[in-house]
Amino acid sequence: MRILFVAISESIHTARWITQIADQGWDLHLFPSIDNGLFHPDLRNITVHHSFYGNPLAHHNSLKLRGIPLISKAAAYLARKAVGTYNANYRISQLQYTIKRLQPDIIHSMEIQAAGYLTMAVKNQLKNN
Repeated sequence: MRILFVAISESIHTARWITQIADQGWDLHLFPSIDNGLFHPDLRNITVHHSFYGNPLAHHNSLKLRGIPLISKAAAYLARKAVGTYNANYRISQLQYTIKRLQPDIIHSMEIQAAGYLTMAVKNQLKNN
């Protein structure tokens, strides 16, 4: 079973929700609904798909990070800011690419504002293609 979570990656709620099933042997992925390069330190057995991230602090050794690693959090912030300036919808494109590449069995959007609207925008684009 492959599950893609769209959620706030640094949230304790997200970490607790995901760790309930982290030891099931499933292929778990997290697409951060807020692109800030952060994740909660309690996350484990999951792949986190950032756009850019910088020098992550200590994390569980089973956590995998995807995206473009940069030398510092400040550099990652500037890269996200630059990309967002030139393409306001880059997160929609990234999530759409991630869904097409992973082909998840389930996509679980964990909150309404950031994750729900992002997931809905991608769903509408995929429906129109």
